[in-house]
Amino acid sequence: VSDTTTLNYANTLATQAHMQADLGNYEEAVSWGEHALRRYEARGDSLQQALMLYTLSTYYTHLGQQERADALSALSLQISHRRGFSQTEADALNQQAIALYKSGQYNQADEIFRQALLLLREAGLAATTSYASVLCNRALCQNKLGSTPTAIALTNEALSLQQGILGLEHGDNVMLLYNLALYHHRLGQMDSVAHYYHRAITLQTQQVRNNFSFQSTRQRELFWQAKNFLYQSAPLFATTPDQTPASLLSDIYDA
Repeated sequence: VSDTTTLNYANTLATQAHMQADLGNYEEAVSWGEHALRRYEARGDSLQQALMLYTLSTYYTHLGQQERADALSALSLQISHRRGFSQTEADALNQQAIALYKSGQYNQADEIFRQALLLLREAGLAATTSYASVLCNRALCQNKLGSTPTAIALTNEALSLQQGILGLEHGDNVMLLYNLALYHHRLGQMDSVAHYYHRAITLQTQQVRNNFSFQSTRQRELFWQAKNFLYQSAPLFATTPDQTPASLLSDIYDA
């Protein structure tokens, strides 16, 4: 078997993992991803190994297996730093900071997000979706640390960058739009809440309908579990009905 054939097979396994993750089926994603990782390890492909380790860490995080996720992320970071893989090193730092954020260590998480952004800029990778992702995550920290206007600025930067790369209708834009609604809600800026929540819920509903059209019942259940938070959290924005724009009340009702 040629080296090209083994690489193609490993890449196919990795692609299957990504597809399952996109559907919210993280157990299947882990299974495919672990197979791909073993293939990359057997080939001695350090870059793809580091990438797969990082990717698997995100899958395990979704499954609630944080100890396993942290171990894989640390190994990815170690390989990437040693081999000079700036993109993957930044991704691993991002994953490390996410774990700190989830444990309430906001200052430490914010510093690591800042390091990841600096690393990406120094590597000429500031115009990437990875950079937008870290911006979004650092914004979460800034909001928790009481700097909501900074969080809004970081998220707007991330949204502008991501839309320029992926397009206006990409599903990855939903979280950024929703976060902007949350931040403006914290500041009591309800017209802005209405604007961003409408954009988020419209795009999310479009994504759900598009995916449901070809998914099996099980796939629909998994996808819905991963995406329904936008609908479940809608009442949050109606805590003061007399201050809630009519358009926002309509979106909340529809949700």
